[in-house]
Amino acid sequence: MLLLFAAMKCEARPFIDRLGLKRDPSFINLEVYSGDGIKICITGMGKVDAATAVSSVLSSSVSTDDVILFNIGVCAGAESGCLYRINKIHDEDSGKDQYPDMIYRTDHPEICLHTSDGYKTDDLFSDDMGDFVYDMEGSAVFRAASFYISPDRIILFKIVSDHGDPDSVTAELCAEMIGRYSDELIKEMNQIASAALKADPYEKADEICERYSEMLHCTGYMTNALSRLIRYALSRDIDIESMLDPYLPVASKKEGKEVISDVERKLIL
Repeated sequence: MLLLFAAMKCEARPFIDRLGLKRDPSFINLEVYSGDGIKICITGMGKVDAATAVSSVLSSSVSTDDVILFNIGVCAGAESGCLYRINKIHDEDSGKDQYPDMIYRTDHPEICLHTSDGYKTDDLFSDDMGDFVYDMEGSAVFRAASFYISPDRIILFKIVSDHGDPDSVTAELCAEMIGRYSDELIKEMNQIASAALKADPYEKADEICERYSEMLHCTGYMTNALSRLIRYALSRDIDIESMLDPYLPVASKKEGKEVISDVERKLIL
């Protein structure tokens, strides 16, 4: 099943119209539209509403076994009208970073997404980590969804609507901008869903993790951290084994933990 979350109805409207979706009466407190194999939820603006909506839908009767979740909406950024695939999420309020697993490739440019509960009112879209776009829901959608489904099945697309001037963003502008890409995005969402059902993208990652967790004397916590690193590396086509091998052998859990931390710094920074 495809689950699409959008903050505003104008962002979801092009998909509702093109797919002929109908209001779903089974969701009393949420605005949800359903069709064959797809649901679209209007979350409302801001992180609290976004997280609440995602958790409500995923904890309902929806089976999470075959769910692919998309967060699609407008954002502030430097390149007006540009469609981006999000490869990193930085929450400006907490300072925490999250990394979607980019296993299912698209041809769209990738960029970091900054999220905060306040409107962005300046035109600065670059920091010491690189260029970024800005919205008010992305980090909350990703974090809430991660409690229910694996990060390879959480995919964010953002379209730049303004350069830090929220007063210029109208419902008509949002619908028009997303409408430009809606047919293309519907096709890509279906392709990603089809690919996800064919094979377990983490099978290789699990095999690698099992081998190296023993060699690094991993605790359960360390194994989880190692697994996340391996999955991230494979999603970026990085040879994680060639990064780990030079550290071997290690004599203790402490040394193994230092290896994982060092490799994480090399991967992420």
